[in-house]
Amino acid sequence: MNRRHQERLDEYRVDGDVIDGEYGAYDEARWETTIEASDRLDRLVDELQQLITPGAPGPFTVAVSGRERHDGEKPHLFVVNSHGLEAAYAALVRLPTYREWLTDISASACSDKEPVVVVVLEASHPGLPALGEFHDLRREQAHAIPIAPSVTSAALPPLPIQPPARRLPTF
Repeated sequence: MNRRHQERLDEYRVDGDVIDGEYGAYDEARWETTIEASDRLDRLVDELQQLITPGAPGPFTVAVSGRERHDGEKPHLFVVNSHGLEAAYAALVRLPTYREWLTDISASACSDKEPVVVVVLEASHPGLPALGEFHDLRREQAHAIPIAPSVTSAALPPLPIQPPARRLPTF
């Protein structure tokens, strides 16, 4: 992979210096190769973690869609460590980054008749997303200070359990 990345970057360099007028393409190539390397490293770390601590929770992708779902946009993907959807959801709603995101999108709520966000079952799954952007909150989750149960019980709605039809309302 390193050789392939260097070859890709060398398309825009001569003797190690970026060719004039190719800075934009060079930066884009750097960004793409960095993302690929980062994704590969994430997968390797996850595999090693499973080997070191069998039975430990692994990455779980929770797909959450806000009001933009009505415009046909794809859901936001959040990754936390968990054994399943309910535990992943419970971990997700306790994290400050998710709560800030939820506050931001709640400000643009159109009506009180429908949920602000829904969990999209068919896009939620164990593991990392195969492609595209996602919010990796595993590091935040590992460093999060647990919220006292008495504080969270009223503040955090439970994940509604329904047959895996389409979408589950969460708020």
